[in-house]
Amino acid sequence: MDQIYFIVKRTISSSTKYYVECFNDDNTTDSAKLYSGSTLPNASTITKTVTVQNVSGSNKYFIDGSQQPTLNLYEGHTYKFDQSDGTNSGHPLRFYLDANKTTAYTTGVTTNGTPGQAGAYTQIVVASGAPTLHYQCSAHAAMGGVANTPVGAELSGLSHLEGKALKVIIDDSMHNDLTVSSGKVVLTTLPTSYVEVGINYTPTIKTLPVELKLPSGNIVAQKKRIIEATVNLYLSQNLTLNGNDFSFVAGDFFTGKKRRKPMLGYDRDGQMTLSQSAPLFFNLLGIEYKVSVGQ
Repeated sequence: MDQIYFIVKRTISSSTKYYVECFNDDNTTDSAKLYSGSTLPNASTITKTVTVQNVSGSNKYFIDGSQQPTLNLYEGHTYKFDQSDGTNSGHPLRFYLDANKTTAYTTGVTTNGTPGQAGAYTQIVVASGAPTLHYQCSAHAAMGGVANTPVGAELSGLSHLEGKALKVIIDDSMHNDLTVSSGKVVLTTLPTSYVEVGINYTPTIKTLPVELKLPSGNIVAQKKRIIEATVNLYLSQNLTLNGNDFSFVAGDFFTGKKRRKPMLGYDRDGQMTLSQSAPLFFNLLGIEYKVSVGQ
């Protein structure tokens, strides 16, 4: 089957943007981005480049070009602070529990080489429950800043969805919604296999009006009620019938039949609406139902 492409118009950061997108049956959200394998946020060591600059007569650390930024070092991740630039000479970067360097923090911290020379770095594997840290020069005061140690991880590469509220799926289960800021979102749960982020997409299926052939004639003008419905599903995780959720086990895929009864309310059409309350997988193979005909 040929791939179908669309030109999509969106408002991003108050500007109108056009994107070329296509359907992908591996994704369940719109304009989705999938992170798995080597692209998972905890898949590799994160390197931060350290330099030193004189600011108003005092030396200060610059991390990836920013002066003394407040850092987020996420639990379970490895961060390497590269001090091979010559400006680091005489300024070993270390971690402390306070800005005044009263107590050094050494859990998961390793060092290599001499600051200012090739191969020099300080590395930290952030432990579970690690406290808020301060990165400072061990030889001089007030060169560094604060390093928060939250649970979770940053996902980048989302500038095409700046300011948008996104649905987040982690390892086949829903995460809380996140809003893109500076091209990133921050997870509060670490993934093990994959993360999908994207705009909410809600499919809707509405059955045709019921038309039964009875000995008494057609029932077009008569009131009808669907009294029971059974859906036949394949590898599904979420489905609603007339706005009411079927029960599923979070993270599992269901194959089989689910029945809904009783169903109340007469109308002239006798239609059902199938949709979703969360953008997860569902494959509807068929639906069986019973109808009651009134006057």
